[in-house]
Amino acid sequence: MQIRRHIPGLVLMLLLLLPASASATWGNGCSNENNNHCYALAIWNMAGEGEEVKGMSSNFAVYHMYVWPSYNGHGQSLQDEQWMSDAAGAWVEDGDLAGTHYYTEEGREENPYSIHWFYAYSYNGKTIPEYIAPWTYQGGEWIGYTLDDPSNNGTWCEQIQTTQVACQGGFPVYATRVELGMEAADEVQPENLAKSETGVQHRNGNWYHWNKAQLRTVKWGESGEEGAYVCIQSWASPAGYDTFGSPAAEC
Repeated sequence: MQIRRHIPGLVLMLLLLLPASASATWGNGCSNENNNHCYALAIWNMAGEGEEVKGMSSNFAVYHMYVWPSYNGHGQSLQDEQWMSDAAGAWVEDGDLAGTHYYTEEGREENPYSIHWFYAYSYNGKTIPEYIAPWTYQGGEWIGYTLDDPSNNGTWCEQIQTTQVACQGGFPVYATRVELGMEAADEVQPENLAKSETGVQHRNGNWYHWNKAQLRTVKWGESGEEGAYVCIQSWASPAGYDTFGSPAAEC
């Protein structure tokens, strides 16, 4: 079934969540120390299936995004994002972010409803420093993010809503893995609730729903489930239409 690049979102009420429990060991230590991040993911791995795509696009609606001050100097961050990567490990991502000791959030390091958009790249063994927009916006609205190779030459571009904000060459022409979800690194469990509407662009240039999705909650570098800490589940029948967040009960 073919879909438009930006799919109209549902209008939902803003949800107010209770403060997270003050545990410095949530998710078995999901913090920036040693890059121990926790993820709630929807994954479509096309490698070995004879499929590949030239782009992906997500609408994200973030209803709550709250991180807590750093206790040991390692900082904190919370991202609702989409990834596109190839079998060699090159990747590009964009989405919504809070935390990372951003002073622009009205003079505070954390703010429940001040959210930044961001993007980042990694290719040929090097990672481009993450760009985080200095301005903020409130949650509760659908924001469209697109990653694609419009010239079919290995130059992958970021588009926020209708504005192309960056392009970078040196990538393969097609991607064999797409992902979306939440990435959390905070010494105290963050609060998050978001929804996605995601599609992919096939070789013919048309946009479609995902063919499939594997839902996982994991800690970086570990294969075990982290279901007690973060969550992800489908909210509609097309693969890639998911709700994700923290704590686990929020989904």
